[in-house]
Amino acid sequence: MSVEPDSAGLPVTQPWLSSILEEHFESLQMLWELRLEARRDAAYDQAGLDELDQRLRAHLDGIVLSGQHSLPMIREALAGGERPMVFAAALAALHMQDPQIANDLWAAFDNAEGPAADGFVDAFQSVPVADHQPNLLERLQSQTSAVASAAAHILAFSGKLPADFPALSQWCVDEDEHVRRRAWDIVCLLGKA
Repeated sequence: MSVEPDSAGLPVTQPWLSSILEEHFESLQMLWELRLEARRDAAYDQAGLDELDQRLRAHLDGIVLSGQHSLPMIREALAGGERPMVFAAALAALHMQDPQIANDLWAAFDNAEGPAADGFVDAFQSVPVADHQPNLLERLQSQTSAVASAAAHILAFSGKLPADFPALSQWCVDEDEHVRRRAWDIVCLLGKA
């Protein structure tokens, strides 16, 4: 039995599969929020963090393995403004081998602000950055401080931010609180005080 594609050329997703994908997506978001809090919670030990990471990976795998069926959900969430939603969508997009979803990811990154940009930072810091380094370096030249500071934060976290990067001092006093926080995080990552 074959499934006919919809008008966008994607396979029609059965309601039961959509429900499962939504559950994976919501669980991935919720577990990431727990993971962020657990980093600073003394009640968590390495075994507890490892368990959270395994659960995160299982839900991520559920989304990624569904292939084309998860793309509409990922695309919609990439444009969302909430940090956990953007994180989940970006992380799934980064693990998929789909050039179109990669284009969608970068288009959404280029328009991200505030918590959405933080969601991209979280996702990119969860994967090896080498394959994405040229795109991130290009975004350091962005006219928007939200995009450029997000790219710089990702690169600094992985030790790939160019040492002569001049915009950091401007971002430390930027009007956007998210840009300021990323700038001070970068200062800490680079060991500059």
